[in-house]
Amino acid sequence: MATIAPAIPSKDVEKSAGVLEDTQSREGQFTQTQRILIVAAAQFLGLLDQTAVNTAVPTIARNLNAGASISWIASSFLASSTATQLIVGRLSDIFGRKTTIIGALCMVVLGELLNGFAQNPIWLYSCRAVAGFGAGSLGSQANIIISDITTLKQRGKYFGIVGVAVVLGNGLGPVIGGLLAEKNWRWVFWLIPPLCAVSITILAFILPGSGRKENAMARLKLVDWFGVFMTLAGTFLLLVPITQVGSTFKIDSARFIGLLTAGVTVFVVLFIVEWKFIKLPVIALYLFGQGYGINVFIWQNVAIGWIYFGNLYYTPQYLQNVRGYSPSHAGTLLLPLAVTAGVSSAISGNIVSKSGRYLWAIVMGNIFWTTGLAFQAGFYNRDTKFYAISLVGICQGIGVGFTLQNNMVGVLAHTYKRDRGVAVGLRQFTRSLAGAIGIAASNSILSGTLRSELRDVVPGEMIGSLTASTADLGSMGLNAAQQQAVRDAYMKGIHRIYIVYAPLAAAMLLAMLPIRDRGLKQMDEHEQKEDSRELAAVEPELVEQKVLSEYTGNVKADAF
Repeated sequence: MATIAPAIPSKDVEKSAGVLEDTQSREGQFTQTQRILIVAAAQFLGLLDQTAVNTAVPTIARNLNAGASISWIASSFLASSTATQLIVGRLSDIFGRKTTIIGALCMVVLGELLNGFAQNPIWLYSCRAVAGFGAGSLGSQANIIISDITTLKQRGKYFGIVGVAVVLGNGLGPVIGGLLAEKNWRWVFWLIPPLCAVSITILAFILPGSGRKENAMARLKLVDWFGVFMTLAGTFLLLVPITQVGSTFKIDSARFIGLLTAGVTVFVVLFIVEWKFIKLPVIALYLFGQGYGINVFIWQNVAIGWIYFGNLYYTPQYLQNVRGYSPSHAGTLLLPLAVTAGVSSAISGNIVSKSGRYLWAIVMGNIFWTTGLAFQAGFYNRDTKFYAISLVGICQGIGVGFTLQNNMVGVLAHTYKRDRGVAVGLRQFTRSLAGAIGIAASNSILSGTLRSELRDVVPGEMIGSLTASTADLGSMGLNAAQQQAVRDAYMKGIHRIYIVYAPLAAAMLLAMLPIRDRGLKQMDEHEQKEDSRELAAVEPELVEQKVLSEYTGNVKADAF
């Protein structure tokens, strides 16, 4: 199997895509400490925000009387963050990394401040969407910036550090969210803005300015506004009905079918226009024509998103709603997975950088992850021992740590340097879209199970509330037998959700096997040769001006 992507067939796309990113190497301009600070400031908060809120969901649902609609707290955040990830790579090419990431952090601050004052579910869900727009771009931006300031061989190490930031956010989030939820759930949201302020300060001082001379209007003209608006519209039209089927929409209703059809239609039109007519598209569809390797590494994120985000959302629900643990206790039980994932991410990243080989880490990670998921599906029940949950978490943690960020190394190793912004954005979008759809499908599984199992046990109007939380069973007037039946039904629904995960992980593993790992050093050399061939086409000092003159009339581009 060829692992080096062929040249992009479209000359217009080839010219446009490469020049708006960082054409001058910046790896020597940052110390190791600065790189680590950039990663922590850019990546940590988005994950801390999301996982802290997930643990507080049952408490928030009770306090705002949200009932079954509480799934919107995840759906609204995932829909907006998913839509952002597909376009942020190209926007950061045009407006600069520093401007884009600081703007994203400001959106998180605004959304979470307003979330903390929410008085009703609609208020909460709307502001979660605002926060999602900002948080969604943080992960993509962290990966893009690390790609800008490191060589391909160094990236294993620094993506390993990104993995540490990811799992720390995921690990600390449930603990912090659980502790705050027991005191005052509003502080789950108000904790984030001060941390964002620290990140903004770090990034403002460390990241260089763009140094661009063109005005804002010239840069605005570069934006593929058709692609931006169609991406946002299509994502929301798809995810709203998918994430709310079974609660807001019935699967055979005209509204569900209409919205879903509209979403698919928007994306079909978008793909055709982006492929055929846009010189600087936000969606780099030509990446899928660059070999088996890049296709596997991109599509692998369907399984990663479905499993990873699903576990982050439903394992706290299992621990609280089935096992009856407090939010803080549930958060603590997730620490073995988070800590192990952080350690294994750092270790595997360093080995990948030193050895120049990345495929072994992803394959090994897939093996551990599949094994842990199989044990989770087979052994999690209403009486699973503490040590068993911890051991399964450790096994899955090794899988997450070896897989999550090394997948990004694989994506970048199989794409050209000029495409790293849009490649990272496409990878993040695929993962988040799959995560949103996976959570929606899982919610439908859980709701359907509760309705079928409890039809003759509790009043029908009570089942919607039980989907969000079982913490108030004692105050609902249910006797001991009914409470037992509710928890048994909830466990059956969670078990059905878990059963899906292991086959997805196994398919992800099998798809990796035909890929040939030629080593990161060779990829670096190829990258340099490819850049040399591009530069030889015109006078070196005229490269940027020659291509950009088609759009801005002689300006200087710089990734930051």
